[in-house]
Amino acid sequence: MTLSVLATDGYKLSMAEAGYPLRRETFYQSHRKGGAQLLPFDPRALVSRILPAASSADYTFLAAHGYDMGAGFKAAVAGPAALEIRALPKGAWFLPREPFLTVTGPSALVSWLEPLLLQASFRIQVATLALQDPEALVRELSVVTCEAEARIVEETLDAVRELHPECRVSLRPEARPEAYASRVATHVRELVAITGDPGRIFEVGLRAATCLEQHHVALAAMKGAGLTRTSNTLGAHELGMIPVGTMGHEHVQRFGSDEVAYRAMRDRRPTRSSFLLDTFDTLRSGLPAALRLMAEAPDAGDSIRYDSGDKEAQYREAVARAAALGLAPVHILEDSFDT
Repeated sequence: MTLSVLATDGYKLSMAEAGYPLRRETFYQSHRKGGAQLLPFDPRALVSRILPAASSADYTFLAAHGYDMGAGFKAAVAGPAALEIRALPKGAWFLPREPFLTVTGPSALVSWLEPLLLQASFRIQVATLALQDPEALVRELSVVTCEAEARIVEETLDAVRELHPECRVSLRPEARPEAYASRVATHVRELVAITGDPGRIFEVGLRAATCLEQHHVALAAMKGAGLTRTSNTLGAHELGMIPVGTMGHEHVQRFGSDEVAYRAMRDRRPTRSSFLLDTFDTLRSGLPAALRLMAEAPDAGDSIRYDSGDKEAQYREAVARAAALGLAPVHILEDSFDT
């Protein structure tokens, strides 16, 4: 089985072009917290099911939206045989921050896989809850967001009963995509009312979804409420939206320096950049580096993005420092803010 090369986040594509798409790197997957977790699937088989396949039409769509992919990226995603996969076996338990899967191979390919591999966390959470608190599982998942999510729950419970015959939990979730879509649309309409312009909002939830179908339901609802931009390049293609995304932490880690990473993105891609501030230190490293680059090209329309810590305090500090330099950068504010 393969998936469209579009089935990833847009910033994976920009990072590949600004980085080293054919260099061998390792992606590792773990859970940060939550205690011991049960692995209800074979991670090797999961990787084999979600490898990318690309068509000329895919690359034409990407190029039309500022993601004109080069020879390095194309070679990387065409070479899944180069992957080295190490994983815990199905049925294993793992602890917080203990890797249960590593994938080593061409940088662009292992990076491309990440959002889809992160979706498998839902299966792990379902399996663990089935053994630790089956009543909570039934309470939380008797109603789900889409048919694909319902199938995932049922498949996971089948695997748990195979691994642990003493587990008696039985659940046939009811899929209510219309109710889910309505909740999503309500949130988006509220954000549009606050900002006054849906063009100021973009969506980045692919990596937090349980499956591609769930994210498609959410995106369709968001589009109906006025949203036009998403990090999900496949969803953008299917729904006539605009794919977006510049930089994640892996890009800054790859270069080992905020400023070097920012310059690589700015100097290797002709479109606007978004500088992620918090990989090393938001106020002492990320922000000063971003402002130095913006001062060199104040009309480039670049932005700065806040991702951890006290983001409101960081935002206010960044506004003050930028104003002192005569700069007016775009600010990207993500989660942790209420309405």
